[in-house]
Amino acid sequence: VAFSWGAGDLSGTSSMALGGAAPPARPIEPPGGAKATGGDHGEEVVAVDAPSAVVSSVTVPELLLAGGDADDVIEVRNLALLGLGMPTGACVRVPAPLAGLRGVTVREVAAGVAHTLLLGACGRVFSCGSGRCGVLGHGDTASHSTPKCVEALSSHRIVSEQVSAGDFHSAVTTTDGHVYTWGWGGSGRLGHRDFSAQQFPMRVAALEGTRMCQVSAGGSHTLAVSAVGELYAWGCATNGRLGLGEDVAWSGQVTAPALVELPGHARVWQASAGSSHSLVIA
Repeated sequence: VAFSWGAGDLSGTSSMALGGAAPPARPIEPPGGAKATGGDHGEEVVAVDAPSAVVSSVTVPELLLAGGDADDVIEVRNLALLGLGMPTGACVRVPAPLAGLRGVTVREVAAGVAHTLLLGACGRVFSCGSGRCGVLGHGDTASHSTPKCVEALSSHRIVSEQVSAGDFHSAVTTTDGHVYTWGWGGSGRLGHRDFSAQQFPMRVAALEGTRMCQVSAGGSHTLAVSAVGELYAWGCATNGRLGLGEDVAWSGQVTAPALVELPGHARVWQASAGSSHSLVIA
């Protein structure tokens, strides 16, 4: 079953994105039955993704390929986020091999507004693009036009398909069940009980003792799923995007992971954080 909640459009005044009548502050099941479907074809949902309000220019028809369109990069034109080692401002209209990854087999990619994360088969994380607020995880705010290994995570193996690039923050899940976040700390989106930016990956201490298996970085909030199907949310709470109810929805921000209760105590196995709404499969 797929559940959604938060703002229904970018103004937060309707709920077209959610398939509901009003922006809900707690998880709701989209109308049309107990099992969400893929359009009119009766396809069972197997994955969900909630895109950010501003789309990055990376598309990946094949691993190790990146492409972009001028319309996609107009807001972040000078950030060299494609990872091709080209001058800033360059637009690439056909897929091209990423530079600097010779000998690296890429298993997962994630595109934020102005940065890109890649996960190698060896479990190491690479990043490129804008370094604003330390979102690349290299200990500074420098930008990189080609992928660079996030050395602070080199002693940790990252779960396959568990790198996530938000608007200006990043998150990963390790094989030992820990969540690390870094980048801009506005609205408490990093989950470290403060609003500080982090230039290196930092473990979310509030989740200690709970084995995590998935994380999703949205525009200004973050979702994480535990190994037993519990859902945690933190960051910007406006428009109900955290799914914690009306009282929290208007409080503004949550700086540490909070447990989200789904209807029927459903267990979650995949979550996706968008710009101002959230989706899960349970």
